[in-house]
Amino acid sequence: MKRIALLSILSFLLFSCDEEPAACCFEPAGAASYFIANLTSAELKVQFVTSQELGLQLIDTASIISPNTTSKIFEDGIIGVNPEPSNSFSSLSLLQLSDSSELTISPIINEDWEVISKDFEAGEYGLTEYELRITDDEFSE
Repeated sequence: MKRIALLSILSFLLFSCDEEPAACCFEPAGAASYFIANLTSAELKVQFVTSQELGLQLIDTASIISPNTTSKIFEDGIIGVNPEPSNSFSSLSLLQLSDSSELTISPIINEDWEVISKDFEAGEYGLTEYELRITDDEFSE
């Protein structure tokens, strides 16, 4: 009796669906990685406020960027868009640890960031890497 019930259920499952399952839909998404190139003579501490779309959150990276080094500060991804710096940040603050001078960048201007890498394997969306170069001159302005 159990065998007949099991065969009935299997037969129902196999033969009751004539149609192929609907194809799964994926929304294309872009991603971005953001780097700070510290070309100053001092160590830098980075803080930023995310964009309105990301909730205007204050992020203290808690990392120190040594002089003449580059460090990743953030990654972002958006469905249907390749993020740009203005999509991810509303402001950026850099503190020189040697003399406590601070540089605040607001608003974020996309053209100030250099695209250092693009990886768009399939289509128009993919990973873009941006770099913002900070020199001693920015702190003296």
